[in-house]
Order: sequence, then structure tokens, then C-alpha cells
Amino acid sequence: MPTLANSVLKTEHEQQLWGECARLLTNCIIYYNATLLSHVLACKEGAGDTQGVALLKQVSPVAWQHINLYGRYEFRKSPEAIDIDAIVQALFQVSGKLTLAV
Repeated sequence: MPTLANSVLKTEHEQQLWGECARLLTNCIIYYNATLLSHVLACKEGAGDTQGVALLKQVSPVAWQHINLYGRYEFRKSPEAIDIDAIVQALFQVSGKLTLAV
């Protein structure tokens, strides 16, 4: 069965480009997660939730299960800025109290 590397990435340049794109995407996901976790941590600290703070410090920003990597992406339009504070507030409203799966 042919793999993506065998059928598409035939030249060394294509393989290098693939690797660079993968690193860029990985770094974007880690940055997004770290930003989100930092805001949640600030909310937990502000609320005096020491148990939640301790749990949150064990969470890695490397997870990507919540990111949709499939679909069509268009980079020509001017995107709206992501409102991290609104996302954090929505997390607290949905669950009442944010719980973390460690």
C-alpha cells in the first residue's frame, strides 16, 4: 500500500518542506494550548482554587485531540482574532466548574 511519503514526497526538498510545515503546525497548536492554559490558570488562581491550580500544572500543552485537522482552510481572508478570554469563560459556564482530565 503506498504511503503519503512514497507517493507525494519524492524529492528531498518536498520532504524538507513537509517537515517544516509539520513543525509550524505543531508550534501553533502548542502556542494556542499554552495561551489557553495560562488564562485558565489565572482564573483558577484568582478564584483561590488551589486544587485546580495543582492539577492544571500537570497538563501538557502538547495535546491536539481538540483541534480539527481535517477540512478546508482558507488563508486569504482576514481572520477574526481568537478571543481566549471568551473561550475560558465559556468553559466555566458550560461546566460550572472547570474540571481537568489529567
